[in-house]
Amino acid sequence: MNTALPRPKAVQVLKALRSGSTPAAFALELSVGQTPWFQTAVMLLDELADCEHFDVRFIRARYGGGKTHFLRCLQAEAKARGWATAYVLLKHGEVELDRFNTIVAEIADKLELPDGKRGLPSLLKQALIGIAKRNGYDPAGPMSFKTRERAQRAVSNFVQEHGLGYQFNLALQVCIYALLEKDEPLLAQFANWLGGGGESLTVDPNELSSSPNQPKTKAARSVLKPLGLGDAEQLIRLFALLVDEAGYNGLYLAIDEIELISGQTSRRRNNSFQTLRELVDQNDENLMPPSTCLYLAATPDMFENPDLFPSYKALQDRIEELPSLSGKGAINYRAPVVNLDATELGEKELRDLADKVVGVFRAASGDPSEDLLARIPKLVSAVANGNYVIARPRLLCRCMVELLEGRLGADLREELATRTEEMRKEREREIKGQ
Repeated sequence: MNTALPRPKAVQVLKALRSGSTPAAFALELSVGQTPWFQTAVMLLDELADCEHFDVRFIRARYGGGKTHFLRCLQAEAKARGWATAYVLLKHGEVELDRFNTIVAEIADKLELPDGKRGLPSLLKQALIGIAKRNGYDPAGPMSFKTRERAQRAVSNFVQEHGLGYQFNLALQVCIYALLEKDEPLLAQFANWLGGGGESLTVDPNELSSSPNQPKTKAARSVLKPLGLGDAEQLIRLFALLVDEAGYNGLYLAIDEIELISGQTSRRRNNSFQTLRELVDQNDENLMPPSTCLYLAATPDMFENPDLFPSYKALQDRIEELPSLSGKGAINYRAPVVNLDATELGEKELRDLADKVVGVFRAASGDPSEDLLARIPKLVSAVANGNYVIARPRLLCRCMVELLEGRLGADLREELATRTEEMRKEREREIKGQ
């Protein structure tokens, strides 16, 4: 990868590495270590696709310990296996669990399909075309009233069979009507509502059919209000069902930096946990989202602080008993929690990571001096053997870039301490939303 990486891409990767992160497109190429966790996660994805089950898994690691990198790598692998995927990064004031519409909007916007298309509108259209085709619809042919009736009835049956609420039934009825009428603006408008659009929409059932065989209904117009906290469970099911109808193998959802809710007020934090509970507490086997895997990534405090995950039974039941995560027995890689701190990168893996950073630097800026290259073993050893607040992968990536750019001082111990403190303060500001 390093020798073939074009310079513009290498510059992009190098910019991200300065903060210790990796662009999603290059996560797999820059991955080192954590192989048992990753191989097991991929195996579980295949099992979910085969059994059409729903699963929630957590990723636990210190800040900079590789949670985001793991999620991005798994997302790339899931997409290659025919899964629809969406990665959501929580951000203060922008994407927050207690403001559910922002989560929905982010999923809808970030949704990536295996065929390269993006966004909820693409998925919705593919799923509805699939339903319509099974009922005689030919996108290139003429439309009969009978075909229209069958397609619309099929959508109604789809909603009822899967226990979706009345508002979803109305919205999808409008969507299939818009598809059959080739009314792209109308389809886009209701796809936006399903994707967390903030506007209320009005639906008149009598306007959803132009067939003379269907009598007018006495049903009144309905107002579809914006989706809220109580719609999370149905929404994830709807997205998964659309993925299935579109012919893909499953739905991979990742929500990162859950620990940001620890900086919220008590009321807002409770609302955030309500959203999480709606997302993970799927107890009815007949209503579970099919072939769906939800990953939630957070720092250790979220798992250990009694006011956070342990205070919510639905979450705690998914996590299971926390002492098992740090016990003396063999690691259970199928456990609900991917505990990356339990398998922290050693000196060999860090050296492999350092070599990959050198390859990126060469592609972006040319060969570093031999004097700088000679300092790498000492830097790797210092990071591997030190006890820092910031986890090793992020700290090493940031320091490696500064070393190769000639900005890392001679006293590695002092330099590492300084960088750690800078990164710690940056993280505190993120948690507090400053």
